[in-house]
Amino acid sequence: KQRRNAKQDGRKAQEMLQLIKDAFLFHFDGQDGRFVRLKFEPNPNFNPPTREARVLHAMAGVMLVDTKENRLAALHGRMVDNVDFGFGLLGRLYKGGTFAMKRAEIAPGHWEITLLDVHLNGKALLFKTINEQQHEVRSNFKEVPDNFNARQAAELVNRNTEWADLRAARAQ
Repeated sequence: KQRRNAKQDGRKAQEMLQLIKDAFLFHFDGQDGRFVRLKFEPNPNFNPPTREARVLHAMAGVMLVDTKENRLAALHGRMVDNVDFGFGLLGRLYKGGTFAMKRAEIAPGHWEITLLDVHLNGKALLFKTINEQQHEVRSNFKEVPDNFNARQAAELVNRNTEWADLRAARAQ
């Protein structure tokens, strides 16, 4: 289930990355080592094709691009406008919400999301509160042999004390 969710999150992130070049206007904001820092703001000529794209388009912030790998390394945004669904009758996300994503090269040429931090608030159907608070950190990536099987993966996880401590904490 976790692998399926991670794959789905990765696919959604890829779709959003494809929209970024059209959804925003960019301004050079300096350089941090091998990263170029770009400020971004909504492009008034962009017509978002999905609800997720509408939320993304309502953001302004800063992104870091790894110039060596030509990859998006980080994105930090804040909603600068409310986003209405069904003219506000079906729902509204309030401006001020934040989004942060960091990506890292975990193996040569292979990048993964290592941080996803979302804080959005709003209303649905006039009365229901929307409170999306997500903080997900992925770390300690390790390469395994190509012929690694499920039994070996389970043994590896069971040997890892961090995982064992986490499972014990969840069981309490």
